[in-house]
Amino acid sequence: MKRNAQWIITALAVCAVLLPIKSSYADNSPVYTPPETGAPTRRLGAGTRSSGRLSFFVVAPESTGHVMNAQPMLYWFTNQPIRQARFRLQQISPMTSKPVLEVKVRAKKGGVQAINLAAHKVQLKYDVIYEWSIVLPASPGKRKALTSATLKRVPPTPKLKQSLAKAKKGSALYAVYARSGFWYDAISNISALIDARPEDTMLLTHRVVLMEQVALPKIARAY
Repeated sequence: MKRNAQWIITALAVCAVLLPIKSSYADNSPVYTPPETGAPTRRLGAGTRSSGRLSFFVVAPESTGHVMNAQPMLYWFTNQPIRQARFRLQQISPMTSKPVLEVKVRAKKGGVQAINLAAHKVQLKYDVIYEWSIVLPASPGKRKALTSATLKRVPPTPKLKQSLAKAKKGSALYAVYARSGFWYDAISNISALIDARPEDTMLLTHRVVLMEQVALPKIARAY
């Protein structure tokens, strides 16, 4: 009886410690608010090869995500190394025949990959919808595979400007971006923070939360 009583007391003490932590994470977790509620799905969620052994995805919301930065980082995920693929950025509204950028990309190992538009001197225009994609070319016995999403650069609202101005330089801005509908800025900010502090479990958890909010649980778990 004494042992059981001690076990119960210990269990209650642990719960008393863990429950505030859990609620704290829930209260502080970022919430992504899509800027265009009810907008059509534009993301092609997955590309696969060889009976599904290779999978790759764009790290993007299902509908068109907003971005403030004229030269954002774009992220994609692969579960295996990829020797050669093709990144394509195309203006689709208004439509143009020539791609804005088309370059070869590769993944030395599985995981999250980044494409830096600034490195390619590409500047996004305001209020133009772009489609970006990762394409694996066809090869003997294998069809072409791709994954894609859309984004649009829009200016920040006065309210968002005020929120960002109040934040300290170098601090976590991803929650502010996410609740304002700026998906790509949110992911860029939190990913940069994780690169600087890879052992920060709160940041890792929050990135998983963002992924799951746009129906990317497979990518979220693989981070």
